[in-house]
Amino acid sequence: VGYSPNVLSKMYFEKAEVAYKDNKLMEARENYLSAYREDSTMTIALTYLGQIYEHQKDFAEAEKYFKQSIRRNYADYMAHWFLANVYEHNGALQKALDEITIAHILNRNNPRIITAMKEIFQKNGYRYNDSWQFDPQCRVTKTDTGINLEYSGLWLGYGLAQALWYYEPGYKESMGAKDKDMSFNQDREKEGLVAVLMAAKDDKKKLIPQSITALQAATEKKMFQEYLVYEIWLHRKPLIASQFPEPLIADIKNYILAVRCRKA
Repeated sequence: VGYSPNVLSKMYFEKAEVAYKDNKLMEARENYLSAYREDSTMTIALTYLGQIYEHQKDFAEAEKYFKQSIRRNYADYMAHWFLANVYEHNGALQKALDEITIAHILNRNNPRIITAMKEIFQKNGYRYNDSWQFDPQCRVTKTDTGINLEYSGLWLGYGLAQALWYYEPGYKESMGAKDKDMSFNQDREKEGLVAVLMAAKDDKKKLIPQSITALQAATEKKMFQEYLVYEIWLHRKPLIASQFPEPLIADIKNYILAVRCRKA
């Protein structure tokens, strides 16, 4: 079910948008505030109010509205992003790091947030490694004669897990998962990742890609689940982050700092 504010709130919000585009900031502020007062679920109006105050260099008011928006709707990535900018301006770099990382988790593939995050990380003494992404070197296809598996390097076991979960009759049911639900995706990926870890452990050449060395590091740090969520789920379906509880987002933030980053 899609979100739909009440008619009057929507009217005020649209008037605010027009005023903002015309650089009539006082008028925009009044209408954003009216939009929120008419419908308290219109939390984006609080975020845009804060953004106007930020443009006007009133950082205290901007911070107040961004925080209010986050309290009402923690999944608003823009409020976290803009709050990070305020903290950065005020020299509160650790708080800026926390907020920009949360914004990134909530909108995993947004290139502007990644750029802002890298800059704030660097000011905090970290370098975010974006030179790789999870890209399994295998492909499973079903043909008229059976299942065809193509792979390279250490990805055989991962490909076999995909083939079992998708095409072996009764396999997913025997593992207690329903077709394509969250448990299906989680257990399928876990099985494949464990196979990759075992292959990497036995690899004599040690020609291991970064996605797998990161998996090894995450496992050593007891962050296997965070790797799975951040590197696979969020990369493929970033919108699911809006459903995450705050403790999980905090765990993913810690994973990013511990595995995806290094000290500058």
